[in-house]
Amino acid sequence: MFFSEALFDDFNKSSKVAISRQELYRTFLDIWDKKEYKSIKISDLKYNSKHYRKKFKSVLHELKCHPQLKSIGEDIQGPTYFLNISKSPLNVFKIICDIYPIGYISYLSAMEFHKLIPSRDHKHVFFTTIDRKSWKEIFYDVITEENYPFFEETYIHDLLELIPRFPTEEKYIDHDLIVFTTKKLEGFEDQKGLRVRELPFVFLDMVRTPQYCGGVETVLSVFKKYAGLLLEDILEICQTHGNNIDKARVGFLLDEVLGIQHPIINKWKTLMIGQRGGSRKFVAYLNFEPRFSETWNISLNHTSLSAYGRTLPPSE
Repeated sequence: MFFSEALFDDFNKSSKVAISRQELYRTFLDIWDKKEYKSIKISDLKYNSKHYRKKFKSVLHELKCHPQLKSIGEDIQGPTYFLNISKSPLNVFKIICDIYPIGYISYLSAMEFHKLIPSRDHKHVFFTTIDRKSWKEIFYDVITEENYPFFEETYIHDLLELIPRFPTEEKYIDHDLIVFTTKKLEGFEDQKGLRVRELPFVFLDMVRTPQYCGGVETVLSVFKKYAGLLLEDILEICQTHGNNIDKARVGFLLDEVLGIQHPIINKWKTLMIGQRGGSRKFVAYLNFEPRFSETWNISLNHTSLSAYGRTLPPSE
């Protein structure tokens, strides 16, 4: 068995539809170290050879010519990643999750995944991950736990080549990747081979950042259609992970827009009494507007909310 055959077999028998060059390199080095793959000797591995970097580049070239693979991107080290086109139709969400091991499908893309919005051909994929520095530190800690006895004077450089590329905003198939970073990754789950934002957290994201969730009109439409069905989940996520302004925004939608009554909503109302401050807006990034919800103490600062609340005169 040749090196390229072993790497393809390992990739093809996995659940992945895409694989990064760095992950291929880790598999390659494991085979190089053991000098076999699944107890089968590697015929193009010279005994005692130290030229693993040169050999890996040669194997990458062979994989680029493989009829079931498509290489994507190119830099001085070789292709950025490979697609297994025999597993078509390829799902762009799956490609992103396969290439980038830390992070999850988020915002509008998560809404589409959970079928909160129609499955249109959106040209953007929203992906949330950790910051670049943390990404490097986490993977460096992981790879230093493994032993690569053939790494010599270039040890540190070789290790860095094993760190997966940080999620890059470029086209994947015909979709543009939009990357968000967070200090703490939470509120996501594995579904159908994807890491995706959990459904209750999506409702929290919609009121925090509607601009990434299709806009205020889309958020209103989703709440009107699904909030009644998912009421307990929405209330619980606000209780456990929401702050005062999250509860004000969600409470306003459930109470004044949808007319839903619930003991928890009534409890939230008492928390809003006398609340003031720069964050008391339905849409955080927009300016204050005089239209106001007295119950929830928030500025209804979007035209989609003009039917609710009342307009405060200048003296107020």
